Amino acid sequence: MLLIDDERAVLAALRLAFEDMDRFLVLTAASAEEALSLDTLREVDLVITDKNLPGMSGLDLIAVCADVASTCPPCSSPAMPIAKAAP
Repeated sequence: MLLIDDERAVLAALRLAFEDMDRFLVLTAASAEEALSLDTLREVDLVITDKNLPGMSGLDLIAVCADVASTCPPCSSPAMPIAKAAP
């Protein structure tokens, strides 16, 4: 799972919540550019991103992720406006 948010407190809270489930290896990034620089991006099954990021937006990030990891279709989450999950 990859979480992207430019607010460190939000990122830390989400990371703790998902790690407590003991079901996910949680990676984090503070920007879309940081997320795209991760070597493991192709192996991520779930991407949850803030829509309003500095630089590249969360929407643009999802479009790039769709090209990089085409088996990971987009979905929506009420808690965070944009999510992309594996089937």
